[in-house]
Amino acid sequence: MHHAPAGILPSDVHPVKTSNHKHGFYELYFYMPAIGSNAKRYKRNKNPSTMFPNDWTPEYVQMVINKGYLIAFKKGGDNPIIQLSDILGLSYRGIKLQYHMKASHSGQPYVYPVLH
Repeated sequence: MHHAPAGILPSDVHPVKTSNHKHGFYELYFYMPAIGSNAKRYKRNKNPSTMFPNDWTPEYVQMVINKGYLIAFKKGGDNPIIQLSDILGLSYRGIKLQYHMKASHSGQPYVYPVLH
């Protein structure tokens, strides 16, 4: 889940915020430990990650994801995009949730905000 409750990320992840969007959504690059022989070096993710607002609780993010999942399931397909305004009201127009239905290791869909 693309969420850092209260802005706290795991200690080995170093974020660099790139932009803020309405309602507290934002994008960031993060640096994380490289794997293998470069374990002491940090690697930046290729594209910025889009994040849910830090002031949302994990339970609230999960509730939004679950409500969107019901819409995504009815819509069908492997990677449906859901309008957040369909879940939280018109003030969230322009923000979408991207669901990757088969991409998660846990069996849950992989979900992140789409801000552009």
